[in-house]
Amino acid sequence: MSGLSTSAGMRSDAERARRLAARRVRRFAGALLMVSVALGLIAPQAAEDAQAPGGSIVPAARQAENVAIITIDREIDAMMVRSFERRLTKALDSGANGIVVELDTPGGEVGAVLEICELIKQSPVQNIVAWVHPQAYSGGAIIAIACREICISDGATLGDALPIAVAMGMLMELNAEEREKILSPILAELVGSARLRGHDELLVQGFARLGVELWWVEHSETGERYFVNAQEYQDATGVAVPGPGQRGSPRLASSTGGSATPSAEGAQPAPEPSSEQGFRSAAGGLSPSTLKEIDVTLEGGAKTQRPDFRDAEHRGKYREVSRGYISDGTAVFTFKGDQLLEFGLATPRSATDATVSNDTELASFMGATNMRRLNETWSERMVKAMSGFLVRGVLIVVFLVALFIEMTSPGLILPGSIAALALVLLIAPAFLNNMASWWEIAAILVGIASILIEIFIIPGFGVFGVGGMLLLFGGLVGTFVTNDGLFPDTAEERSGLVTGVVTILLATITSVAAMWGISKHFGTLPVLGRMVLTGESGQIEGEGPGVLAAMADDPVGHVAVGDEGVAVTVLRPSGRAQFGEEIVDVVSELPFVEAGTPVRVTEAGSMRVAVEPIDKPGGARA
Repeated sequence: MSGLSTSAGMRSDAERARRLAARRVRRFAGALLMVSVALGLIAPQAAEDAQAPGGSIVPAARQAENVAIITIDREIDAMMVRSFERRLTKALDSGANGIVVELDTPGGEVGAVLEICELIKQSPVQNIVAWVHPQAYSGGAIIAIACREICISDGATLGDALPIAVAMGMLMELNAEEREKILSPILAELVGSARLRGHDELLVQGFARLGVELWWVEHSETGERYFVNAQEYQDATGVAVPGPGQRGSPRLASSTGGSATPSAEGAQPAPEPSSEQGFRSAAGGLSPSTLKEIDVTLEGGAKTQRPDFRDAEHRGKYREVSRGYISDGTAVFTFKGDQLLEFGLATPRSATDATVSNDTELASFMGATNMRRLNETWSERMVKAMSGFLVRGVLIVVFLVALFIEMTSPGLILPGSIAALALVLLIAPAFLNNMASWWEIAAILVGIASILIEIFIIPGFGVFGVGGMLLLFGGLVGTFVTNDGLFPDTAEERSGLVTGVVTILLATITSVAAMWGISKHFGTLPVLGRMVLTGESGQIEGEGPGVLAAMADDPVGHVAVGDEGVAVTVLRPSGRAQFGEEIVDVVSELPFVEAGTPVRVTEAGSMRVAVEPIDKPGGARA
């Protein structure tokens, strides 16, 4: 019995050993399976986040190996649009998979700002980050909202996109209709960008409008937060809007220190959206046509993510957050760095550092291996400088005075060359800056040709002279107006028109004064006095008093109508003729007179001396 028992015990021990081994195998297999599952779950997360060179974790949507920085560090105009497009194309062609738009700008022209926003949104690389370094006012704020993400430097400021009109550095008054017309595309752009980038669409409207009075509320259960106007506040919280004494001071600076009641525009109830996905106005005061225009512009874009606080799902489910009174509506919104972070407009660099202060920190923020800057070229900056109204005014003076000298003293060449160069410098920057088109250039050239025909070919001052001056000055004025339409129908275009008219009037007055001074003292002026014949000696480079013989008070000495002389140069049709001992500048009534041809004076005025060829018996020549 004992032997059987021992044998059975041995078999029992072997069975337990096999079971233990099997259990270990199963545990190992289970552990291996769990590891595999864990790896499978972790792998997608690893694909979402990447480690930056500095060690911080960068979201996959932002991470880019090759990053190009495109700077906007001055006023935004049509030339900046061309430059931005050129640099963006260069970055994409070079393989950039991340773009940083560095903003340090006071804003600029509405049309130019909207074009840059469109370039950003239509870019094949959507990883475009705005870096407010350190300020993005007006159009700069609109561009920042259009970018996928915003980072900030120390002391960053963003906002104040209230439309204004400026002419020659001075503010122009906008009436309500003009302001609303400018507001329509700005609000559509801000709201469309906010929907696309996940910002609050009522909050961004405060950049461009007065009267936007907002509160900040959160869902009692989910914690979701929204900025709401007075009507939405009542629907969302289920309680009446706090009275003026219960609201506390607004979080954003107001024009009255927060003690005033909202403006008339903000006091009006905001209209309901015209459609389920339509425009939600942050304040009243917009006309139905403007609301409809904004709605049409937003069609096809990102849909609103704001709930309807009147629905049972949301009505009364929210509460005002601590210090939730944001603005009283008396000023447009301007945010500092801490407010940009708190309100979710900007993204901190990391959990411990909020700002991006330099290129090294920017590379860490983007997870970039290679980073290059793309600044404006010197030629682009020169075009901008040459487009200023002061510079253009000086060029107009140089052009008119040099053209005057060339026409009154034909054959000098240098004044004509200077006039041509000044005209090129006047037109080329305007053309590149989208402020001159073919018809304006054609008007200027035809105007100059008509004036030359009037002076040298057709006697008197008639249709060609008047028409030429109108074409010349009309074309010059046109180069000051942004080339968006045939007629200036916006405040921006009217501002350019006013600038152009005033600049050309001042330049013309200055030119006339300069012409009078030159006609009086040409002989005593350095260089210029040696370029024409003197009235007494008839010698080039003389020191006598004769200057621009056709322009002085007594331009031809004793020459009068009917006097006869001889052409000493070819008249094509202008040149010089000798009358007795005097040699004067003349203009022939015919287009071409050979040197040595006898001529007779037909007109001797303060502005010109005209002659005609006469026949002598036997064809006598001097």
